[in-house]
Amino acid sequence: MSTITSQPTEGDWLDRKDLIRYEYLVNDRSLKDLVILLRAQGLHTTKGQLEYRLRNWNFSKNIDKETWQYVKRKIRKHQDKGKDSDVIYCGKVWKKAKITKEINRHRRTDIMARFETYQ
Repeated sequence: MSTITSQPTEGDWLDRKDLIRYEYLVNDRSLKDLVILLRAQGLHTTKGQLEYRLRNWNFSKNIDKETWQYVKRKIRKHQDKGKDSDVIYCGKVWKKAKITKEINRHRRTDIMARFETYQ
């Protein structure tokens, strides 16, 4: 015998938005584990529905290339002023080693980038 569960309403999602952000971004919980947690709390959802909500709320564990290039410029400006910088993205503080690795990985490679001045 199958049980019928109703679709989560917009209000159900909004009630749990902070929990979802905290568990997904801060605690680095996987989508699979997050679906299990939400079902235990009475929000019967699928992985696809959760992915859709995460995209709509701009909750992402990854930072795109353009953003890393922007972070590099901001850090360099702070370093020129003798200041130390921390990177906080979606409520998560990134480690210095990770920042350095990602900035080097996403740096511009064209010849004009060498002559570009700070913006």
